[in-house]
Amino acid sequence: MKHANLAGLMACELAKIKGSRIGIFVVLYPLIMVLTGTGMTLISGGFGTDGWHLLWARATGFYGMAMYAVGIAVIASLVWRVEHKGGNWNTLMSSGTPAWGVMTGKTLAIGLLSALMQPVFLITAILVGKLAGLPGMLPLEYWWSVLASMIACLPVAAAQSAFSCFIRPFAPPVAMGLVLAGADTFLLLLHLTPAYFLPYGILTRATMMGSAASRIGTSFPVDPVTPATMCISIGASIGLTLIIIAIASLILEKRDIYV
Repeated sequence: MKHANLAGLMACELAKIKGSRIGIFVVLYPLIMVLTGTGMTLISGGFGTDGWHLLWARATGFYGMAMYAVGIAVIASLVWRVEHKGGNWNTLMSSGTPAWGVMTGKTLAIGLLSALMQPVFLITAILVGKLAGLPGMLPLEYWWSVLASMIACLPVAAAQSAFSCFIRPFAPPVAMGLVLAGADTFLLLLHLTPAYFLPYGILTRATMMGSAASRIGTSFPVDPVTPATMCISIGASIGLTLIIIAIASLILEKRDIYV
């Protein structure tokens, strides 16, 4: 195969995304997650003296432990869906782009869209807090956790991209994302160290980073926001992403293009 033109591949992926409804999902999904997580607290009397900390804990709880990963899984299935239609798969595999170029381009596209959900999540949480009459602003540590989660979504994007690449139907990779995120959260609850270095565990810890500084707490250890924890989270995310892309590329390289 010829050397991959990654810029051209990304331009092609962005063109596909522009013509789809993925953008609507990227906006509505985190918005719904925030409203779902905080709605009952608002109805039952507000956020009390814990204010922004309680709001963020309610918003990120189930979202950070499972639903953010599910959202990434849906995006991955949507991005790969077009390749599994008609003869598009053979066209992609015979385009001259090596397997690593295909997997990298797809992962970056999925990661970009997944990362964009987090600013929407942040803005929605702030608006909910202001509508609830909370004083001041969302504490700075949560802004940093959003930044960390925007990088931490990359290994999950790479894993889900691989699942959606090798599994044609839309739903099974999404179900796998839910199961793996739930399993990783269970391992975190058991305080098992390996869970800290798996894609879904890294994402959960990054999304909930900073909660240890509040009075709310979590059922498993959560990192405070420090330069060290930020660097570890970002470094682990990038390193694991490269490993997953390399493994998926090796598998794709050996795969028959006629599927």
